[in-house]
Amino acid sequence: MRIGRHRFPLLQSTVMLFCRESDDSFAFRKAAKYHARRVAASSRCTASWGIVAPAEVGGKRTVGTEPFRLSFTRGVAMPRFFGCAFPVIVFGFLSTAVASAAESPLWQIGTVDHDTREFALAPNRYAEYDADPVFVVGQSRPEADWPYVLPGPADTWAGGKRHTAVVLFGLKRLPDATAVLRVFLADSHDRSPPRLRLSLNGKTIVERDAPRGGPDDSITGKPERGIASVLEFNLPPAAFRQGTNTLTLENIRGSWILFDALSLEAPGAEVKPVTDVTLLCGAEQVPVLVERNGRLDTIVRLHVVSGTEPRNAEVRTSSETVWQGEITPGPSMIEVPVPTAETPRKVSLSLVVPSDAEKRTSSIELEVRPVRRWEVYLIPHSHVGIG
Repeated sequence: MRIGRHRFPLLQSTVMLFCRESDDSFAFRKAAKYHARRVAASSRCTASWGIVAPAEVGGKRTVGTEPFRLSFTRGVAMPRFFGCAFPVIVFGFLSTAVASAAESPLWQIGTVDHDTREFALAPNRYAEYDADPVFVVGQSRPEADWPYVLPGPADTWAGGKRHTAVVLFGLKRLPDATAVLRVFLADSHDRSPPRLRLSLNGKTIVERDAPRGGPDDSITGKPERGIASVLEFNLPPAAFRQGTNTLTLENIRGSWILFDALSLEAPGAEVKPVTDVTLLCGAEQVPVLVERNGRLDTIVRLHVVSGTEPRNAEVRTSSETVWQGEITPGPSMIEVPVPTAETPRKVSLSLVVPSDAEKRTSSIELEVRPVRRWEVYLIPHSHVGIG
């Protein structure tokens, strides 16, 4: 059996734990469940570890020592002396434990605590979901910019369509080994679990089904009743690029997931502020008509994210410029007029920053549908009541 980077006989080794935490107990779970589900009542600790032969339990020598996260199948009390957790020696089958080297995350959104309250709209305002999130690492805040729920096409309360969560982060230095994105879920729909598509810089990495979750109590304000799980995605170093990287998690089938946290571990990578990006991240038609230059236009609402400095920008169709103005740093929303149509048609919109030396554009395509026209008749009327 291999633990960490070392191989040891199953019955001839001892696991020695030196706990750094001040907790009085550990929560233990089976190794197979560690990467599939996090039990609500479980807790984690960060510790140092070493594998030693039985004759060397006295601490004469350890084969290897490095940080790790540990989970077992049952609880073991930690004796305490002078207010500190005392080292515990655990004997038994190594198959009851999992130890994995812990990398410090390059970035993390939320806290792994089987709770959703640190996110926007939590714990029960899922019906107010009106825009897909765009999170800029180093600028955005989970409580304002990252909803606790990501709906799917089966959720009519969110438009019955696909939804995408976007994370923007800058890299000064690329990773030198495979990176790991961990999506910790507080819960997922029990009858229609979603299928998720992960992409990095426009390239699809993988599609994966989320596990079935618990009852709907979790989305309505009781996340502790959900069935937690964690999805791990391996990202090859070649998929990253220096400068701004765009990571997208798209719900392409099924119903919702609830976020607990997201973290990216990228060995050797170095993060930098997001400064060189202005992106169109979403578009939706508003079913209204406005008169503009003697014609009727419909309104399209664009979701935009920009770097750390305000920028003057333009929105263009294939034939004209329909909007000019300033884009503020971080996520924002602008409304632009688009010619209406008698039948559904595809419209391509491009966001252009004239001052960009590289002349980069961000484009998006959406279907513009006819807007029903109403005639409203007004009748002048007045009434005076005396007495």
